Amino acid sequence: MEVYELGTRLTKAGLGFPQYSNDDVVIDGLVRLGYDTEDAVDYVVAACWEFIIPKVGADVANIAALSFPKIVDICLHKHLLSCSTFDEFMEKVEEEIHQECDNICGSIKNLWFVPSPLMQMCMGEIKYNNFGIHGTGISTAADSLYAIKKHIYDEKTISKTELIEAVDSDFEKHSHLLPVLRYETEKMGNDTPVDDIAVTLLDMFSNSLKGRKNCRGGIYRAGTGSAMFYLWHANEIGASPDGRRKGEPFGANFSPSLFARINGPVSVIKSFSKPDFRKTINGGPLTLEFHSSMFKDEDCIKKVAMLVKAYMDMGGHQLQLNTVNLETMKEAQKHPENYRQLVVRIWGWSAYFVELDKEYQDHVMRRQEYVL
Repeated sequence: MEVYELGTRLTKAGLGFPQYSNDDVVIDGLVRLGYDTEDAVDYVVAACWEFIIPKVGADVANIAALSFPKIVDICLHKHLLSCSTFDEFMEKVEEEIHQECDNICGSIKNLWFVPSPLMQMCMGEIKYNNFGIHGTGISTAADSLYAIKKHIYDEKTISKTELIEAVDSDFEKHSHLLPVLRYETEKMGNDTPVDDIAVTLLDMFSNSLKGRKNCRGGIYRAGTGSAMFYLWHANEIGASPDGRRKGEPFGANFSPSLFARINGPVSVIKSFSKPDFRKTINGGPLTLEFHSSMFKDEDCIKKVAMLVKAYMDMGGHQLQLNTVNLETMKEAQKHPENYRQLVVRIWGWSAYFVELDKEYQDHVMRRQEYVL
C-alpha cells in the first residue's frame, strides 16, 4: 500500500499526477498484439496515456478515433425500425463499427514524418510501426443501447418511432421521455447490466481492427481514450437515446456520462474494470474527480489509495485522478487573476485552469466530484 499512499499524496498536490498503469494488463496486452516480451516490459506512456516502446517503436498511438455514440446514432436511424429483437439490433451495431473502422483505416495512407536526425540517432532498429485508434463516448453509447433494450425491446414502454422523434427534436417532441431516459434509466458506473454492453462494444471495436495492416506495415490498436474528441465527436450528432441533449459533451476518456447519477467511486471502479483491456491496449484511463476535501487527513489518504489499488486488482489498466473544488473553479472563472496557479487534469494532460478555453473549463466543472 505504501506506493499507492505516496501516489495519493502527489494527487493531493493538485497537479493531476500520477497516472497509474497496470503492468500485468499492459504488458500482457502488448505481447498479445505481437510485441516481444523484452520490449513490452520496457513500455512507457507517450503523450497522454498511449503505450509505446522506446528505441524500437515508431508507433503513432493517437492517429484517429471512433465515436461509439455516432455508431448508435447511425443504427438508431438506419436499422431500429427493421430490427425485431435487440440481438438483431446489436448485430447491426457490430456491422457499423466494422464499417467505421474500414473508413478510418482506409483514410490513413502515405503517412510522412518530418525528418528528425537527432531522434533517429537515439533509436535503434524500428520493430513496431503500429497505429492507435481511440474509442470515444463509451458510456453515452452503452447507456443509449441499454435504454433501447429496456424501453423498446424488453418493457415495450416506448415505441421506436417515439424514440427517434424525441432524439431528432432534442426531446422537444415526446418531452416526457427526457427525464425517463436521462435520470430514471440505469447508467454505466453503477455496477449494473449496462456495463455488459460496454464490454461488448469494446470487444466489437478490437475485433474490427484485428488483422488489419496499416500503410507502414504495422497493425491497429484499439483504445479507450478520447483526447479532445469528447467535445468534437459530441458535436457531430444530436441528442442521444440516453437523454443526453444536443450539444452536451461526452465524458472524458473512459468515464461515466456527465449527468449520470452515480452511487459513488466504488461502483464506478466496479463498472469500469469489467472489460478485458488487453484487447483495447492503446490506452485510455478511467478518469475520476475527487473533491479536495478527500485529501484532508491521513485516513482520507489511505481510503483513496485503497480505491486505486482496488481498481488495479480488479483488472483496470489505467487510472488518473483530479483534485477539484467546484466553488473554487467558479471563482476562478469570475476572477482568473486570483487563481493563476490552479491546475486541473483535462484528458491526458494537466493545465492551468484559467488558461483553458471556457468549454474545457465547463467540462471539468460538470464532472462528478466524488467523496468516500
